[in-house]
Amino acid sequence: MTENLEALAKIYESYGETRKAKRCYARILKIWEKVLAPDYGLKCFLADILGIPLSKQPPKIFYKPQRIIHLNENLLLGIGENRICFIHPDDPGLCIKIDRPWDEGRYNTRRKRMKRVFMPWLSDFSSNREEARFYWKKARRLGEIFYLYAPRCYGIVTTNLGPGLVFERIFNDDGTKSLRLGLHLKRHPEDAEHVLELLKELYQHLTETGLLFYSWSSPNFVVQKRKAGDRIVIIDWKSESRPNMDFPAIHLFRSLAQRKMEEKFLGFLERYLGPIIGPIPMGSDLES
Repeated sequence: MTENLEALAKIYESYGETRKAKRCYARILKIWEKVLAPDYGLKCFLADILGIPLSKQPPKIFYKPQRIIHLNENLLLGIGENRICFIHPDDPGLCIKIDRPWDEGRYNTRRKRMKRVFMPWLSDFSSNREEARFYWKKARRLGEIFYLYAPRCYGIVTTNLGPGLVFERIFNDDGTKSLRLGLHLKRHPEDAEHVLELLKELYQHLTETGLLFYSWSSPNFVVQKRKAGDRIVIIDWKSESRPNMDFPAIHLFRSLAQRKMEEKFLGFLERYLGPIIGPIPMGSDLES
């Protein structure tokens, strides 16, 4: 159904019917959101208030999948704070991200869920839903320029562990897996100056495209070695533009949001590159 809606949206776009196209894309996103995470309604809210554990079973499937993909520990790539990542059994060039069950993720605790009822701007307890929302909104509007520093998302699949999002895996030109930034620096400290320049390029790309990225942590980045030129790829976009603050006043003014991102970025440089290359350039030097 979503594939048909996307095709219809592109037809509308070709005829200049942008409003109708937007409605199609909005409908697709609603379907994805419904599929990716269980509803957190009044029943779940009351259960959290009373301290009744929520079911750890995958969300109920309200559609008939063409196929259920079976994932197991042999396909495991890694376990993050909010999701579990597996190699796609049909294509090692792809991965499948699955939301962790209730109360197993950083943003999926009883306290966080109840808090989000009153502060809906906080991070979603479903990281897949959060990232799908970003890809269908901002990434789609930016088009191909967005993928200069990001993997592609290939939609939803149904697995034995619940619905998952399919993403491109990032490899070097020699076929080896691109390393997380922290691990790359640990193995190749001589690359620190080069990595600094790549991070500056990435930061400039974010500012030029109007993206606000606050999750400056090593697991969210990989260093891709290419003949055409190395690059830093952000592999987790679920919290783009979400500072996850109780009262995110910085979004009242674009300049404050930009400054917050710069502070996060400079702290990231100091944490990972400072011990290797010393003091990090500040302010306007970032774009030099």
